[in-house]
Amino acid sequence: MDECSLCKISENIVPSFKIYEDEDIVCVLNIFPSNPGHILIFPRRHVERIELLDDETLVKMIILAKRLTNVLQLIFKPVGYLLSINTFREYEKSKHIYLEVVPRFEEDGIKVILPRRKVELNELEALRNKILEYLSFKEEKKEETKQQEEKEKADIDINSMLKWLRKEI
Repeated sequence: MDECSLCKISENIVPSFKIYEDEDIVCVLNIFPSNPGHILIFPRRHVERIELLDDETLVKMIILAKRLTNVLQLIFKPVGYLLSINTFREYEKSKHIYLEVVPRFEEDGIKVILPRRKVELNELEALRNKILEYLSFKEEKKEETKQQEEKEKADIDINSMLKWLRKEI
């Protein structure tokens, strides 16, 4: 993406303080840190939404975040961490998903305040049922796809065997 600063970092177009990179992910120190040790981990390829990110890359990002918290603990001894997966940066036109690791310290002034509202239990029950319905539908589709792939593979194996037998006979 032409306007994506994370893609530019990934492609070494803009300077950064890289900590780690491989074929799938890049990890840099945030140049505008909330606290010392504030780190960004992001996929090398431009991905705007978490549901579009492949599981393997997401797992790599999370494992790296965990390893880095061990290192940050030795260096800074924070009281905890704020980990968040973001896709939106107010100052950018382009979106690129990233995992943010922010060491937390007593009296650091960081306030993560999410507005909360009271909901009725029946609303939560209805939402839970809807989510479970979609999850089970997805699992059914995944199983159908797996069975179809196995059937196609078996068909190919049988066809190959038949061709071989015809040649031999």
